[in-house]
Amino acid sequence: MLLASENDTGLLLSSLGKLPPPEKCPFLLILVGLPGTGKSTFAKHFVEHIPAVVLESDALRKTLVTQPVYTDTEHTRVFTAVHTLMAKLLKQKVSLVLDATSLTAKDREPLYKIASGAGVRNFVVEIDLPPEIIKKHLNERIQQGTSRSDADWEIYLQLRPKFEPVSGKCYRIKSESDFQPVLEYLIKDVKNYISQEECR
Repeated sequence: MLLASENDTGLLLSSLGKLPPPEKCPFLLILVGLPGTGKSTFAKHFVEHIPAVVLESDALRKTLVTQPVYTDTEHTRVFTAVHTLMAKLLKQKVSLVLDATSLTAKDREPLYKIASGAGVRNFVVEIDLPPEIIKKHLNERIQQGTSRSDADWEIYLQLRPKFEPVSGKCYRIKSESDFQPVLEYLIKDVKNYISQEECR
């Protein structure tokens, strides 16, 4: 894993505010999905039930780069810092939710390695909604002006061909009606995991 500069990692850490208390059995929740699929909404509802730090890649990017241009160099800088921060927090037994697209197996491989290296379990939620629903979501958030993401329908169309479904075990959301049951199922599984006498 590439190591970020201490300054970048420190900036990201300070942007998170007060951290939740350490867990005996911390975890990493990885949200996978194209822009507009509802990852941030899912993360928000999840942490209402289980304390964890949400690492929202769009917000963290703008912490490091005031006006992002989304070059490969910028991407490498941002995610090197994010990955370094993840490893640091997991080793401190702070549970994390990564809210980033993580579209390809190559994107996800370092995340699994970080969790494994910290000795924590990872949970993966893949959200892949029909295009017409995503277009509606993207239009709504642009109109509301509350999202920290710059992605619009054109960005979605550019990224869609790059999406690789998760090959291993994960929780899958294929429609808006899946959100609540998958959320409840995940919360139950995570609560069972963090309440174990021995983490495994």
